[in-house]
Amino acid sequence: MHTLASEVQGNAMLSHLAYTIGHSPSPQPGRRSLFLGYARHDRPDVDQLYDALHQCDPMLPLFQDHRTIQAGQPWLDVLRQRLGTASLLVCWLTSAYVASTFCHYEVGVAENTGARIIPVLVDAGIADRLLAYLSRLQAITPGLPLDYAALVAQLIGLLP
Repeated sequence: MHTLASEVQGNAMLSHLAYTIGHSPSPQPGRRSLFLGYARHDRPDVDQLYDALHQCDPMLPLFQDHRTIQAGQPWLDVLRQRLGTASLLVCWLTSAYVASTFCHYEVGVAENTGARIIPVLVDAGIADRLLAYLSRLQAITPGLPLDYAALVAQLIGLLP
């Protein structure tokens, strides 16, 4: 993952995030928390997933950037801290996801902190180095139309 992340061109904040990949906090044993990784283009679908997860388990710590990071907070620090302590990173895999530099870095942080990475292959027609890298992991393929209740049941079942 380090090689893949180092090849991605980015700005100073991305360089800082790359540096901190190895310096993120580790998930605590037994901690149940879920980080939703997605590209901005896919926000409406991931909003529905967040709502379904919250409805199923209102006490489950969930991270979705626009719902969790408040105005005035140092968003990069919050992102790193929450991803660094998540037990699961759910990767909403679409063409927009694999094109996103930040999504690549989220996978790197999760790899280095021991979070379990759960690829959710929403767009089966994509090909990318990140997708090739994640192909070593069993993915969830929800099919269309998206069955959020079934997807939530699978994700909840994967939590420690």
